[in-house]
Amino acid sequence: MNSSFRSAFLTTLLCWLLSLTVLTTVSSCSQEQKTKIQAALPGLPAKAGGAQPKLDSVYIVRYMSAEPKFRDQLEWGKKFYRERGFRLGWFRNHELLPQARTMLGVINKAAEEGLKPEDYKTKDFDKLFVDLQAVQHDSTKRNSLEKEIDVALSGTYFNYASDFYRGIVDPRQVKGIAWQVKRNKIKLHKALMTILRERESTYPYYEFEPLHPEYDQLKKALASYRDVQRNGGWVTLPAATKLKAGQSSPAVALLRQRLLGTRAPAAAPP
Repeated sequence: MNSSFRSAFLTTLLCWLLSLTVLTTVSSCSQEQKTKIQAALPGLPAKAGGAQPKLDSVYIVRYMSAEPKFRDQLEWGKKFYRERGFRLGWFRNHELLPQARTMLGVINKAAEEGLKPEDYKTKDFDKLFVDLQAVQHDSTKRNSLEKEIDVALSGTYFNYASDFYRGIVDPRQVKGIAWQVKRNKIKLHKALMTILRERESTYPYYEFEPLHPEYDQLKKALASYRDVQRNGGWVTLPAATKLKAGQSSPAVALLRQRLLGTRAPAAAPP
């Protein structure tokens, strides 16, 4: 009786140890083996592994110099990638950071800032993103596209941010402008690192918003003028109208409306 019990116990123990060994082997299989297993499953294309690709100065110079709208931003591109050891900025573990689509959405609304969105749509990112998704199983093609997209996103940011933060007109170089305005000496490569959450800053660059309240006031004024334009434009004063201080004339109410965008108050009842 004891012999039969001992035999059954040893058999059970042996089976348990064997099962544990199999489970351990399966759970500790290499990533490459897991990828092969996944590739064998129907309808589930495997995603290629491997380290994130890195850039070099030659690639950056060649790519940005070939695109006229990126050429003026080359120095910012070199500073940005040199400071990060030529690691990609817009990808983490082969995944596109959400800041990329946020930036592209901001550019779509550039008209609200007095800028033209089409000036910054240098690359067709929708197509590039689709192409990238289609080559996830091929590490060589995927890495090549990641590098292209990364530098294109950086060039697009520098192109837009240069106009957004520093303006598209230098008052000191235009004779018709008498403003004594100092252009922002913003370091765009540092601003981009802040947007990508790689450094802290007292300025909220990651919000893609104006840094000064005066700019926000100008932005609201621009929106107001555009409303007037959409509603038929400004009132027109009669030709050869001459007004003197203290003079009463219907043209005064029209002038007030033109300058302030408000109608004259209704006349008091007699």
